[in-house]
Amino acid sequence: MFATDKRRRNARSLRTRRSVRSAIALLMGLVLMLTGFAAAPAAYADGPSAEVTKINDTTKTLYDKGETVTYRINVVCNSLEEPCKTATVTDVLDSNLEYVSFTVSRRTVDGETSAAPVTLQQTGQTLTWSVGHATDETKFFQDGESFDIVLVARVKSVPTNADRHIDNVATSVTPGATPFTSETVTVFVNPEPPAAHDWGIYKVKSSPSGNPALDNEVTYEIRMTRPMKAGGGGPAAGGVSLTSIVLTDALPADAEYVRTALNGRPSGSQATYNSANNTLTIPAITQSATNLYCGNPCITYWNVLVTVRYPDAKFNAGDQPVNKITADITYADGFDADPLVAEAKITLVDELKRMSASKTNYTSQGVNPQPGQPVSWNIQNLNSGNVTLEDVIVTDALPQHLTDVKIGLSYWQPSQSGGSGLFEYSTDGGATWETLGTLTTGSPT
Repeated sequence: MFATDKRRRNARSLRTRRSVRSAIALLMGLVLMLTGFAAAPAAYADGPSAEVTKINDTTKTLYDKGETVTYRINVVCNSLEEPCKTATVTDVLDSNLEYVSFTVSRRTVDGETSAAPVTLQQTGQTLTWSVGHATDETKFFQDGESFDIVLVARVKSVPTNADRHIDNVATSVTPGATPFTSETVTVFVNPEPPAAHDWGIYKVKSSPSGNPALDNEVTYEIRMTRPMKAGGGGPAAGGVSLTSIVLTDALPADAEYVRTALNGRPSGSQATYNSANNTLTIPAITQSATNLYCGNPCITYWNVLVTVRYPDAKFNAGDQPVNKITADITYADGFDADPLVAEAKITLVDELKRMSASKTNYTSQGVNPQPGQPVSWNIQNLNSGNVTLEDVIVTDALPQHLTDVKIGLSYWQPSQSGGSGLFEYSTDGGATWETLGTLTTGSPT
């Protein structure tokens, strides 16, 4: 129970003071009757009830179409002695808003954290949360219990009233108590800007980091883009969503297609490679004008990674093949748009096989450990060349007088290195080797 003994004493004090006021009211009623006035009927207090307070949970009150508004609805059982058991909280969203999500933020009162179950049922614009349980005491909405419903809604259209405002209230109902209504929270919406048909596309080499070597894999990244709003904070206003995007990647002649990866979105899209013209096609992509990650510019959360190889039988060091991507797009408002085009040019170089390595003291006792204390070293190896290295051997000649040797794996990239690492140990200077295990991300020691 959320009511403490102190609260119960306070509650009894409240009842005592109410009794005194009732006696005074009775005396005044008798006086009024004697002087010819009728006495007012007695008022009776409700049982335990849920009260709601609603605020705009952000510092702004002016929004653009497409932006989200976050409301915070505090719900508290106002009783100090009896649980509310159940309550219903209702929020009817304005027609210019659409529901996005909600979370429950639990509060702790007198050392007790809110635990009453909260479930949502949505019917059109009406959101109804059921709180607590009518018979299960472990799920009661307890006396004094408090939590917040954090509601996120998106501005889907601009209001037509004079100042383009959107009002919102929350109500709560507890069985046997008078319904409670929160104060009105008002936000305002900017006028709808003119439609902006400003989609773009980019294509860049994502790996390797330097100039790629002949006959090795080269990966390109493709994303759709839109300008960022002046001052940041999201994509530019007025953007129009795309109902169709068809990507056509014309690979350079004689380049060898390796694979395509569709990351994040677009869901359901598939890549089709045509070997006859060395072209990759990715159809059936849709994209919202607002659901973007905004650096500068704003970009789609999804990307397409296309990996190719430039064989040394067809290309020479110094060649600069150009990879071209074309996007045929359809705007939701029917705007007739030209295809979007982006190019990525690289410079091919000869193979460079190179490794860099470092070894540092990693001992907690510093550089002067005592006999019996553990000693540790950190060994780092990096492929600093431009080709994939296979069968790399790293040898460490350990000092004498060490026991219980263990090797640990802290940074291993099987997806890049293509495998695991075999751990071998020699006690005779490398004449013979004993296999002790294989290092992988799943078995790092």
